Amino acid sequence: MSELCQLQGRLADAMEAKGLWPADSPWVRHAMEGAPRHVFAPDRVWDWDGDAYAPVDQAREPARWARLVYGGVYDSTITQVTDGLPTSSLSCEAVVADMLDSLILEPGHTTLKLGTATGRNAALLATRTGRGRVTSIEFDPRLAAAAHTNLAAAGADVEVVVGDGALGAPGASQFDGVMATYAVDVVPWAWVEQTRPGGRIVTPWGRLGQVALTVASDGCSATGWMQGLATFMPARGTDQGKVWEQVRGDQPPDADGLFGQNLKTLYHDANVLFALRVLLPDVRIRTEAGQDITAWAHDGNSSWTRIVAPQTGQATAYQGGPRHLAAELEEAWKAWDTNGAPGLYEFGMTRTPQEQYIWSNDPETGPPWSTDAPVLRSPSNTLPHSEAAPAPHPALLVPAGMAPSDRRSPCPGSGAPPARGDCPTNARGVSLVNNCSPRLWDGPPSRAKATPTKRLLPACAGMVLPIPWGRWLPLLPTTQGWSLGGSRRRPQTCPALPPRVRPNQ
Repeated sequence: MSELCQLQGRLADAMEAKGLWPADSPWVRHAMEGAPRHVFAPDRVWDWDGDAYAPVDQAREPARWARLVYGGVYDSTITQVTDGLPTSSLSCEAVVADMLDSLILEPGHTTLKLGTATGRNAALLATRTGRGRVTSIEFDPRLAAAAHTNLAAAGADVEVVVGDGALGAPGASQFDGVMATYAVDVVPWAWVEQTRPGGRIVTPWGRLGQVALTVASDGCSATGWMQGLATFMPARGTDQGKVWEQVRGDQPPDADGLFGQNLKTLYHDANVLFALRVLLPDVRIRTEAGQDITAWAHDGNSSWTRIVAPQTGQATAYQGGPRHLAAELEEAWKAWDTNGAPGLYEFGMTRTPQEQYIWSNDPETGPPWSTDAPVLRSPSNTLPHSEAAPAPHPALLVPAGMAPSDRRSPCPGSGAPPARGDCPTNARGVSLVNNCSPRLWDGPPSRAKATPTKRLLPACAGMVLPIPWGRWLPLLPTTQGWSLGGSRRRPQTCPALPPRVRPNQ
């Protein structure tokens, strides 16, 4: 067994030691060990040197390259950097396993993978569903071509298409599951349209969590629980917006005052950070601990606050702009406490043709919060590269004139007249699913749960990934496993290992 295969085995054992292999989906470990990270990683990966991302080539620094590909269970590998910013990575093992488990896939299921990247996740899906059952869409032709090569070398029968994943797959097909590995603020309605009733959509939401939605029996809504913490890169062409330093500029603060909440809690407790993300969807928040604990927040426009908490004494807030963001943070924090301080896994999401909102504890009666947030695209909607991308492999192109989806939703408000009359809805406009109780929203009865039972990933609290445009993202910074392309080494394959049964199964 090669040294790289041994590293894959050690990573699998580390997942076992931390209890991260999903007990309900033993196939996940078998699939991931049979598709080692190094087989899909490009020859060049990237490492943060304190000031910028520096390339690390396998041929020149094989040991360092291997350490970056096989870090810890919570470590992703940056595989593409564009204009100084990371634009692709090979997702960390912990989040990949969790997302695959959340899909509740069975052999023979059809799956749409959005964000092909290196192709590893698509290969994992194909291991479970079978040959010819996975379609994957990649926006970047360069990455799609590299993934096509990787998948062919791995013997994975996956259809790779170049296109915009937000539009869904070409044609009128419906899938049993949809998996995205880039973050969206609003789940595209095309994804709901292209998922069969009862099928699952697993996607990162916004800047902090991931959600698994189940499509209603009438196809008129999708609802489900939050599944975990992970920070994913946004869709290509998404406007990144301003960072805190740009919003503040060189203007002194307009006001300062005491901040009434414990900033240490915000730094250490991801439940609080997620709740503030829900209650203030347009506000960006980051924290850092040193001699003091500091929080920065801004609205992407002209309002900002910096809150500093010394080791002893109360925190002080400095702020500027028309909004008093420190006061808004305090009020949102109090509202979260008033509603029982629900944890991450007590939140869920509902998507209808008209809206998307987050709820806590119960999709029918729990308090809702709108997630209305613009999905901004660059005017040209082109790749953020300084050079033109090469022409994609002919097999990857969408035929000219083919619509992303020929399916027309029967749901009111979706842009087409209802084909089966108005969808039965509750007072919020959410379609009723055979009087389904909240505990059944997260899958069939065999996977029912009254409240989510997954735990927070321990590495999330207080750990950060530095990125040079001024944001400090909480780990896990996992995204699509995109590759840089270019020359390929001969792939090494590790012997496929049988799934290991955990003692509690």
